[in-house]
Amino acid sequence: MNRYNLMLGTSWEALPFRFPSSETIEAMRTADLIISAVDLSSARRAIASSSVLSKHCMWLDLGNEARHGQVVFGAAHIAGRGLYPNVMDAYPEIETLEDDTQRSCSVAEAIRSQDCLVNRAVTTAGMSIVWELLRTGETDKHWITVDLATGCQNAFPFPAVPQCA
Repeated sequence: MNRYNLMLGTSWEALPFRFPSSETIEAMRTADLIISAVDLSSARRAIASSSVLSKHCMWLDLGNEARHGQVVFGAAHIAGRGLYPNVMDAYPEIETLEDDTQRSCSVAEAIRSQDCLVNRAVTTAGMSIVWELLRTGETDKHWITVDLATGCQNAFPFPAVPQCA
């Protein structure tokens, strides 16, 4: 993080802690951007329902399966979700999904369950949104899908805002 701050003139703070925790709650009051890459549905639900989020905070969520994944960029706070839907709006089933807490017992089993580059591909897609935000101050990218089986990556814009007549 220090390298990025020096290069870009930012003052980002990375908090590699399980959410929610005492280390993350206070930081979320002033956060501009939350980046989540979690395996548990309960972690996404906790972020979405957090009462301490600042109203301008945006949320970049990264998720993947064995050969495909997605990046969803939207508003973290409920007040902005009409204009900028987040991962909970894109995947409403997260509200009722049970957490899969089973871990692979061996490295070989873990490797068989997921392509070795799917995490990197999804992370690169997510960081392309962050880089665009840093360089230009805006992005029209709401959602990026990555499919290693087909080799396709697709970006989708935010939903159109209805115009007043």
